[in-house]
Amino acid sequence: MSKLTLSRHEFLTLHKAIRTQYSADCKANGVAEPASKSKIYGYGEHSDYKNSITVFMTKHQTIKDYLDTVNKGLTRNDQGYQEINGKNLYNKFRDAENNSIDEIKLSEPYSIVYFLYIGCNDYEEFKKKYNLQKTFEIYVGYYFSFANNDIKSFEFKIAHTASDCAVEVRSFHDGYLQDPFTGGGIVKNNNLFINLINKDGIEMKIIIPTESNTIHLPTYMLGVLTTITSENFPLSVRLFLVKEDMDLTASDLNRIKSYLNFHRQILRAPNERIKTLEDLAIREVFIDDLINMRGTYWMWRYHDEDIVQIKIVIEDDFTVRIFNPLYTGTFANQIGRVSVSRHFNHSLCIGTFPIRGSARQMISFYMIDMPQGNDWKYLRGVYCTVGTPTQKPSGGNLVLYKQQADPLDIVPQVIKKDDIPQYLENYGELVPLRTMLDIKTGRHVPNGN
Repeated sequence: MSKLTLSRHEFLTLHKAIRTQYSADCKANGVAEPASKSKIYGYGEHSDYKNSITVFMTKHQTIKDYLDTVNKGLTRNDQGYQEINGKNLYNKFRDAENNSIDEIKLSEPYSIVYFLYIGCNDYEEFKKKYNLQKTFEIYVGYYFSFANNDIKSFEFKIAHTASDCAVEVRSFHDGYLQDPFTGGGIVKNNNLFINLINKDGIEMKIIIPTESNTIHLPTYMLGVLTTITSENFPLSVRLFLVKEDMDLTASDLNRIKSYLNFHRQILRAPNERIKTLEDLAIREVFIDDLINMRGTYWMWRYHDEDIVQIKIVIEDDFTVRIFNPLYTGTFANQIGRVSVSRHFNHSLCIGTFPIRGSARQMISFYMIDMPQGNDWKYLRGVYCTVGTPTQKPSGGNLVLYKQQADPLDIVPQVIKKDDIPQYLENYGELVPLRTMLDIKTGRHVPNGN
C-alpha cells in the first residue's frame, strides 16, 4: 500500500496514538519528553536528537525490519531509498489541527511505519482497533423539482465515522447528468458539510444540521442541496432524507410531500447578465420600481355608497400593514407581503391576513396596476376580501394616493356619502381619487361592495 488518504479525524487519532507510544518510549528509556517541537519530532537542527519520535520509530523492531527490507541493496542517495523525516509528521499534524485541510495523504514509508509504530499491521487494523470503521446507511432523498413542479426522489448513501463520512448520490438529475456523485464530508459547527463530484467534474454540495459535532444518522434528516441543473443553472433545494428501510405508508409519503410543497422555495440562479444595477428586476419588474413603491398610501374603495379610507404602509422589507376602519380602530389589523406577477400585466400583488387579536378575521387580496414611469402618486387596482361565515365576500375597484413629503392630516375612516364633497374641499389632493374610483375598469369585480 504505497499511498493512503486519511480523514482529518483519522489522522488526529493516529497522531494521538503515536504521541502516546512516544511517551511510553520516553518512560521506558528513562528520559523526559522535551518541550521543543523540533526535538519531539526530530527535525531541523534537532534532526539527530537521540530521543525524538523519529529515532524511536527507527529503532522500533518491526519498522527496522521493514526499512531494512525495502532499502536492501540501496544507498541513501539511491532512488527509492526510504527513511523517516520527523518534519513530515509535524507538518501534517499542524495542518489537521488548524482545520486547514479535510484530508491527509500519506505515502511510503509513512503509510506503513506510522501504523507499525502503534502496534498495528496496517491502516485497516488501525481503524478496527480505534473504532474508526465506517457505518453504511442508505437514504431516500426527497425534494421539490422546479422543472417537474413535483416532489422527486433520489438515492443517498452514506458511510461514516463519528466525524467524517463518504457519500454517494444517484438519480438526482434523472439521468441527464452522469451518476454517481461521490465524495465525503465532515462535521463543523454542528453541521455536516458534504462535497461531491461526478466524473464530468460537476459538483454537488449538501449541508445537514446535526445535534452535535458528531455524526449520527437518525431516521429522518433535513438539509440543503446545491448543484447545477442539466441545463447548467445553479440550483439550491431543501432536502428531506428518510432511511430506505423505513416502510413508509401512503399517508407517511403524503406528509413528506406536503411538507416539501409548503417549503418549495428554490434558489435558482437565473441566466441573466447584470451590466448595471439598474438592470436588476423581479419577474421583469425593475427593482428601482419596487423600491419606489415603498411608503404610505391612502386607499379608497366603496362600501355601499360610502367611501372607506384605508391606510396602507409598505415597509422597507416589503412587509405590508393595513389600517382598515371597517375591522377595528386606528391600529394595523392586517399584515401581508408584496409580490410581483408577470401573469397579471405586471401588477403588484398584496395578500394580507389578520394580525393576531384582530376582532375581524378577514383575508384580503389586492392587485395594483404598476404606473408608467416613476409616477406613484395615484394608482388603480382591484381587491377581494373574504372572512368569517357571517361576512359576505366582497370585491371591487380601488384607488390609491401615495402620501407625499408633507403628509395629510387624515386617519382611516368611513366617509359617508353626504360628507364626501366637503371632505374633498378640505383635502384637494384626494380629488383625483373620486374620479378614478368612478371609472369602471376591465378588472372590475361585479357585485362588489
